[in-house]
Amino acid sequence: MSRITIERIRPGVSAETNLNVTPTEAKHYAQLVGCRINEILFVECEGQPLPILVLDNGKQVSVLCDPEGNGPGHLSID
Repeated sequence: MSRITIERIRPGVSAETNLNVTPTEAKHYAQLVGCRINEILFVECEGQPLPILVLDNGKQVSVLCDPEGNGPGHLSID
């Protein structure tokens, strides 16, 4: 069985060691640390429902299939 080592990249952001996470990616996702979801909106995107998470700081998080916004995606919740 392999062992996964986690490295702290910046406050609130960690990743598996040797995983190439850019400082830009870490900074982008760090915006979510400590936020609460106040509302979930569904809007139409290419004929499909696009979930938008409305955070307590007023920011909106769209769940997209890629950074270019080529359609809705899936957020895995464990």
